[in-house]
Amino acid sequence: MTRARSGVQHAVARYSREQVNGESTVLRDLLILVSGLALVLVASNQVLAGTGSAASALAAIGFAMAGYAPIRLVLHSAEIVRDRRTGRSIDRLFQSAVRIVEPNLDLPLFIAADIEGCITPANRGEVDLRRFQRLRGYSEFVKRNPEYPQLVIFSGRSQGYVELLAQALGMLNSPLDLPFVIENGSALYLPTSKRTVSLLTPHQLHTLQQARTHVMSSLTENEFEPKYQMVTVNPKDEHQTIDELRDAVNDVLRAAGILDDLVVTSTASAVDVTVRGVDKLSGLQEVLKYYPGDKPHVDLGRVVAIADHLSDRRIVQNVGSAYCPAESVHPEIRELVVNRFGSDHVINAPCTDFVSMVIERECGVRIV
Repeated sequence: MTRARSGVQHAVARYSREQVNGESTVLRDLLILVSGLALVLVASNQVLAGTGSAASALAAIGFAMAGYAPIRLVLHSAEIVRDRRTGRSIDRLFQSAVRIVEPNLDLPLFIAADIEGCITPANRGEVDLRRFQRLRGYSEFVKRNPEYPQLVIFSGRSQGYVELLAQALGMLNSPLDLPFVIENGSALYLPTSKRTVSLLTPHQLHTLQQARTHVMSSLTENEFEPKYQMVTVNPKDEHQTIDELRDAVNDVLRAAGILDDLVVTSTASAVDVTVRGVDKLSGLQEVLKYYPGDKPHVDLGRVVAIADHLSDRRIVQNVGSAYCPAESVHPEIRELVVNRFGSDHVINAPCTDFVSMVIERECGVRIV
């Protein structure tokens, strides 16, 4: 599988390079052809003028250039044909289609998914584009079939990361401009209108800035992500575990006397600090407000969640249905999912494919 993937990546890279360089190659070969013909013409004139030796040299060079260029053009044309075939193969590789297998009259309101460990690999791993394309295929399917639930992201990630993810997944111009929950519920991002909406009061922002100052001055060896409405701390090295880092952050905030105003959670790769009363669940409740008109049936009981870590706990406790992956999931989340919804809600599949499988099960579709 790794060898096949590497071959595809090399083919994509080569195809992209030659698409860029193809036009300049043709122009260069045409210039050589014209220059060669011009030298032959000059040589002919010199023969008429009686300078035979110089004319012979020019003619030889001219004929060589004029002969070389058509050969290069033929070879380049063969490369174009080959690359077009490669391009069609690559297109087929990344094509995705959604088939309705079992019409479902009781569809979820929307499907909410965490990013890291669910849509993308845990610990900032490399994304498999073929699996990723299946989710984009579903987003395109929803645009043509607006009765099916949209995919809504909830994450500790910042606006820029989520904006790029929404663009890559084809989530712009969806039937509803449903916002994504970012920075653990501290803000919303609307992918179609490209707006960021803060959910924090000035007092909450002030408390958060205090927390940032204390944690950064105490944990000087750790990396801090550039976020405005929450604090995210990464381990200082591969030996520091997430649990150890979370305990250290708690100790700093407790010593500063502001821990009671804050909540410290963690993901597979970082520790997050948010203000109390604001989390991913409160962010999803704000998403519900973006449904138009009278909303008697717009509630969390009709939401399906895909979660994997401690910061997702309250979501799993309050939505109508929730799933988690079999691997790279926090034991507490796995236990909570099993107790509330059953062991069949723990899906044994790689990330991204895991999300696609949940969509297929909940919506009665097949993503191919």
